[in-house]
This record gives sequence, C-alpha cells and structure tokens, in this order.
Amino acid sequence: MIEECLIDDGVGKIGVYGIRGVGKTTIMTRIHNKSKVAGTFNSVIWVTVSKDSYIEKLQDDVSKAMGVSLSHNKDAHQRSAELIQAFIHRGRFLLILDDMWNVFPLTKVGIPEPNVENKCKIVWTTRSQRVCREMDSQVTIKVDRLTNDESWTLFEEKLGGNLVLSPEIEQIAKAVVEECDGLPTEIITIGAAMRGVDEITIWRNALEDLKNLRLKLGGIEDDAFSCSRFCFDDLKTRRHRDCFLYCALCPEHNQIVCDSLQMLPLSINNIPPSLKQIKGSITQWDSLQWDSNNTKMLLQPFFPSAPDRDLHRVKAEEEDGVDDTNDVDDE
Repeated sequence: MIEECLIDDGVGKIGVYGIRGVGKTTIMTRIHNKSKVAGTFNSVIWVTVSKDSYIEKLQDDVSKAMGVSLSHNKDAHQRSAELIQAFIHRGRFLLILDDMWNVFPLTKVGIPEPNVENKCKIVWTTRSQRVCREMDSQVTIKVDRLTNDESWTLFEEKLGGNLVLSPEIEQIAKAVVEECDGLPTEIITIGAAMRGVDEITIWRNALEDLKNLRLKLGGIEDDAFSCSRFCFDDLKTRRHRDCFLYCALCPEHNQIVCDSLQMLPLSINNIPPSLKQIKGSITQWDSLQWDSNNTKMLLQPFFPSAPDRDLHRVKAEEEDGVDDTNDVDDE
C-alpha cells in the first residue's frame, strides 16, 4: 500500500505506525533502496529522527542527509530558508523520516509541503497514530504483527533452509515463535541465535528462558528487552558480553563501526571517553544521568538498582577469552 501511495500524485504525506519491533524501519529500508534504483524521484533522502530530536537538530540531520552545509551562525528561520532552497534545487524528492516521536511544522524545519504540482512525497514512521494524525498524513498505514504462519516462515528462513528439525524440536521451536508474539525483530534475532542448533535440551532451555524473561521484565517494553536479554545470555565469553554492553551504552541510532570495537580495551570498567555518552560517574547506578531512557531500560534488567552497587559487576570469574555460561548477577 505504501508503494501505491508513492505513485499516487494526490498523496503527498504518508504516515506509517506500529508498535516497536513490528518492522516499520525494515519496510521503509526496502522502499528506500527500491526507490533509489527505480529513478522515480530525483532525490531519495533518509533521516532518522529519534525521540530527543528538536528543530535545530532535525535541520542538521536533514542537511547532512542531503549533503548541504548550513551556517551555524544563522537563526532557525534562516536555516529553514536555506533548506527549502536546497529541496527546491533537488526537484522531486522522497523524504523518509524514520522513528518520529513528536510533531513539528515541516516549513519551520525547512521541508517544503508536498503537493500535486511538485509531486514530492514524505513518509514518516512512528509508534503513535497521534503523530500521523497531527502531522496531517493524507494516508495512514498501520503495520501489524505477523500472523502465525508468517512468523513460522520467517523463523525457518533465519534458522537456515538446510536445517531439518525433528518433530520434537519443531514443536518446541513453534512454541519459541509464539513467544515472539508476531514481532519480526524478535523472530529474526532469536532465529539467528538458534541457527544450527539440533540439541533438544538447548531448545527447551531457550523456550524456558524466553518465558521466564517475559515474567521478569513485565512492566517495561518486555518484547524488545527480553529479546535483548536472550541474546546477551547466548553469548559464551565475557569478552562478547562486554562488547554487547559497550554497544548498549551508545545513544540510540548511533552507528557502531565493528572494526573499531576490535581496537577497544574491552573491559567494562575502562570505557573509552568516546563511549561515555552519559554524564557523571559510571560506577553507581543511582548516580547515573542517562543519555536516553532506552539505554537505562536496556541495562536495568542486567544490573539491579541498589545503592553503591557497581553497575558493571558481573558474576564471571573466568579470565578474558575463556568460555563460560555465567550471567550477569541477578541477585
């Protein structure tokens, strides 16, 4: 339906909404890539908005995506005028604003309103139907969870086409998929983690872990965070777990270059300044000033909130590089 809207000259603003992990960004990534190849638009622009975005930051993000330099000495109105001129020079454009949380006037940022004459399109993805409505979306599209059959097909694909499951394991695997509750992000992540596993005990443990995590993480966004914890528990060495936690400290939507991780001193107690995105001490949970609620919520299940407790203390006594299956202390 989104692609149909992109070829309808009468539709300029399209809102795509759905819960976290349902696949909104994945859908728009495919449309973005397909649109760039098709040549329907003179310019296809992707901007990740995120929760803490504001007018000036959004102007910077849009200009960076367009390869346009804005003067930092000018006020927001002048920067808006510069952006509008840049868009006009681009001709017909498709602008994708991913992960919108708040409403803002397009022209105040510097984004021209799509209309029948310019045939431009703007698509925003959000978790909130309200954002779609208040941004005056001409078409609003809800992304639903996958059906049971769609979930199982995707899970099989991520397990690997060559893996033949025994009837006993297949029954457990289908129960694992049910725990994913139709969310593609969870299905893909857990399917990849279970790729090549043919021991029924491991499958049983995986199902039990997922069920237990649902109970332990109730009250916060349990679908996403139980998936994260499942992946954390699946890591076999302390080095890998430390690397996971490094990445969790990075602000949402920041790119993490894998090669750069190999050069980091992977000790959680020695975080490089470039990754200290939080202010103040990083040794005590209650003293932290978090860069984002998502970071705090991601780490909270791993580290109990107790005064004077070391945030990064783990229950592993092995030396770096030695395999073990110990988890973070859950006392």
